[in-house]
Amino acid sequence: MTAPAASEAASVIAAVLRDHPESAQHFSHIAGNRTAAPRIRQALHTSPASS
Repeated sequence: MTAPAASEAASVIAAVLRDHPESAQHFSHIAGNRTAAPRIRQALHTSPASS
């Protein structure tokens, strides 16, 4: 995947995680993964389900 496409994909996934915080718990293991896109990690960290 090219950088712009990966960035766009990360933005879409982050938006979905923010819109559906109850689903974020299923991906909580990604929140600390430094190779995951920062937008996705941030969406997981700010999710009420991850608190």
